[in-house]
Amino acid sequence: MKLNTVSTKLIALGLFATAATAVNAAEQKEEQVNYGSPTAIYTSGGVSLADGHVQGNFNIGAGQHMFFADVGHKKTANPATGKSEHNIDYRARYFFLTESGKAGLSIESLGDNFSNTTMAGGLLAFNLTDAISIYPMAYVGKQTNKYAVTLEDGTSFKDSNVANVGLYAMYAFEAGHWLYANPRAMYVQEAKETVPQLEAGLGYMVRDNMSVGLRVTTVGATKISQKDTAVAAQFSVYF
Repeated sequence: MKLNTVSTKLIALGLFATAATAVNAAEQKEEQVNYGSPTAIYTSGGVSLADGHVQGNFNIGAGQHMFFADVGHKKTANPATGKSEHNIDYRARYFFLTESGKAGLSIESLGDNFSNTTMAGGLLAFNLTDAISIYPMAYVGKQTNKYAVTLEDGTSFKDSNVANVGLYAMYAFEAGHWLYANPRAMYVQEAKETVPQLEAGLGYMVRDNMSVGLRVTTVGATKISQKDTAVAAQFSVYF
């Protein structure tokens, strides 16, 4: 009789452990992050390679907070002399995600040897289906230039208020891969000009903690920008 009681208890404990493991596995699956989402919180390091451009990418995520730091190098023409020079570009960004996960606020500073743009703003998250999400976003800030930007009418400016609006659309695969498109436009007040941009790309998870990707960025031709298309390959490791 005691043996039967012990066996029953062992069976009950075994069933409980199995159920707990199943629940834990389900919770872990639900908590899996798609690294293509602009509201994802994670820590990673990586590199982006484009034509003549090398950039290191570093992200630190904790709770509802995300910190980004990108530093790159490319030889570009000096706006004043036209001569090719070594140019260091950078981007620093802080992102805060609300508890609901449906909105985020951020401040960022990006630029290079010749200009800097600092902006603050936010985004909203809408899940249209389990796989398709869209994120409208808007930012305002200040652009400063080392050299004056001369317009067609002969006027020039160094500093200007700017506003940036865009829409990030993403398709997430169950295996963690993603496709995205991010059309956006920046209005430069002093130039009274809007610069259109389109970024599109994909990410492929080669391992649970490793991805490769491709990014294509196109800038439209305006009186303050030249038409340009850049293709970059990306590699990231997640911690």
